[in-house]
Amino acid sequence: STDRNKVEHRSKLHEKLEGEAEGTLHDHEGDREILDEQGNDGAIFTIDPSTGLVLLARQLLRGVRNYLLVIGVHDMGRPIQRNASVTVNVHVQVSAEI
Repeated sequence: STDRNKVEHRSKLHEKLEGEAEGTLHDHEGDREILDEQGNDGAIFTIDPSTGLVLLARQLLRGVRNYLLVIGVHDMGRPIQRNASVTVNVHVQVSAEI
């Protein structure tokens, strides 16, 4: 069977300074909460729980070209709470230094 609450999202990352936005997980109703992050070994990424912005928390690891993050969320719905997960595949493209 297929998990209808699971969404796959792919994102390309051009290396930026720490703290710059890399992607956004949108919550149109404003009532979600981040439950879980998997694949964020070394705490390289952080997610702003209010906005859903995915940010660099620190410098990327040398030689690592892909990061796979699985982020779980739930809303505060009443009477029914809903859960979902998103898989974010971050592909790092190295460009020439200026």
